[in-house]
Amino acid sequence: MFDISAFVCSLGRLLFRGLGVLFVAVAICIISATIFTFYHTVFPLVIDLDSVAGWVQLLLSSWMSFNLIFNYVMVVRTPAGTLNESLLGEEERKMAAHQEFVRMKRGEGFTLWCHHSDRPKPPRAHYCHVSGQLILKMDHFCPWVGQCVGHYNHRYFLLFLLYLWFSTGYACLCIGLHWLGVLVNPKADEAMLASESHVINLCFIVCIALVVAISCFLFWSGFLALSNQTTIEWLGNRQRAADAARQGKVFRNPFDMGIVDNLREVFGPRKRVFEMMLPCTEPLPSDGHHWRTRADRHGWNDAFVVDDAL
Repeated sequence: MFDISAFVCSLGRLLFRGLGVLFVAVAICIISATIFTFYHTVFPLVIDLDSVAGWVQLLLSSWMSFNLIFNYVMVVRTPAGTLNESLLGEEERKMAAHQEFVRMKRGEGFTLWCHHSDRPKPPRAHYCHVSGQLILKMDHFCPWVGQCVGHYNHRYFLLFLLYLWFSTGYACLCIGLHWLGVLVNPKADEAMLASESHVINLCFIVCIALVVAISCFLFWSGFLALSNQTTIEWLGNRQRAADAARQGKVFRNPFDMGIVDNLREVFGPRKRVFEMMLPCTEPLPSDGHHWRTRADRHGWNDAFVVDDAL
C-alpha cells in the first residue's frame, strides 16, 4: 500500500538537501568573492606593504582568512555524528530490546528511545526531520553548511562564525579608517583610487551586512557553548526551570561544569582559550553517546540537580 506521508517526508528531505547544496554554493561564492575583492582591490589601495605595519596587517588578515576557509570546509565536510549502537553499554542494549524501554519517561534515565527512528536515543541526541537521522548533541539544521550542526562539527561551526565576524569586522575597520584618511597607502595611484571607489564601497556594504547579521547569532552560540547547552536543550531547560520555580526550587543544567570545562567539551582538551581557536582535528573528549555531568564533577547522586531556592 502506498504510504503518502512517507512519500511527502522523503520528498521534503530531498528538497531540503537540494536547497542545502544551493545555500553552500551561494556561501562559497560570497566568501570567495569578498576575500578576492579585499586582497585584489582594497588591500593594495589602503595598506603600504613596504612598511612593517603593512606586513603585520597582511599576516593578520591572512591568518583570519585561512581560519575562515578552514573551518567552513571542516563544518561542511564533517558529519555531525549519528547513533552508533556499538558504543552503548550492555545494560542499555538490553533495555532497548524490551518494549517497556519505550515507555521510559524523560529524566528517569540517560538512555531514551526515539520513536521517529525506532532506535535507542543517547542523551543530548535528537532526531533531525531533514536528514532523517538521530543526530548526536544536535543543535540545529543549518542550510548554509548543508547539514546539521551537532557533536562532531559544532566546534568548526562556532570557529567559522567567529573568524567570519573577525574577518568582515577587520575589512570594515580598514575601509572606515581609509575613508577617515587614517589608513592610506601613499604609493596608491589617485586615479585608481577614484576608479575603484565603487568596489571599496560594495565590499564595505557586504562586510558590514555580514557583521550585523552574524553578531547576534555568534553571541547567542557563544552563550550556549559557555553554558554547555544546545539550542534544543536551552528550550527544554527553560521549561524545566519554570517547573522547578513553581515548586520553589532552582533547576541547574546537568551538563554545565564551568566555563573552561564546557569549552573543552566543544573544542577539545586544550588548556588555553587561544589554543581552542587554532585549527584542530584532534578527537573530542566525548564519544557523543556518554557525557560528563555536574554529578560526575561534584559527586552528586542525581545528575539533574534541582536545588531548593534560597
